[in-house]
Amino acid sequence: MQIAHAGRTRWRRNRANVRGNLAIKPLLVGRPGRPENYLANIARSAGDYSSPRHRHNFDQLRVVLDGRLPVTPRRTMKPGQIGYFPEGTYYGPQLDDGTGWTI
Repeated sequence: MQIAHAGRTRWRRNRANVRGNLAIKPLLVGRPGRPENYLANIARSAGDYSSPRHRHNFDQLRVVLDGRLPVTPRRTMKPGQIGYFPEGTYYGPQLDDGTGWTI
């Protein structure tokens, strides 16, 4: 079992970051190419994040810790809400309201 302490993990710029100022704290990382591969991280937007309508080839669970996370132009997630995005599910476009969020 891996255990990560979020308070001792540094924020770093997301390498795949092409849509705004997004920082991540990787907490748990599985082995690529293995069936039990996984990724658990904390992500933080500075308020300028945007993305087009898109989907992923993996499941996602998102827990909003702070701010309002845009999911579509008319739907946002608030602190304490949990969203499940199954593999292949389209969502977006996403456009921050300028205040930022942490998930």
